[in-house]
Amino acid sequence: MKFTANILILLIATVYTITGLHLIDFMESQQIKDLGSIPTDVYLLSFGSILIAFGMFCLMFVTYNIGRE
Repeated sequence: MKFTANILILLIATVYTITGLHLIDFMESQQIKDLGSIPTDVYLLSFGSILIAFGMFCLMFVTYNIGRE
């Protein structure tokens, strides 16, 4: 049961991380100085960063749980 739960958390982490990377890739500005001129890019960067951070947290959670067994 724990193995299945860890696999599902890893799949969720992968989906969140890939979605966050795609959101950041959809940004129109290519340089940091252009970031403030397009408001959509600010939203994409912030939401993409949150998704990537949550995906990394899930990966760390699974590795912590595997190490405790």
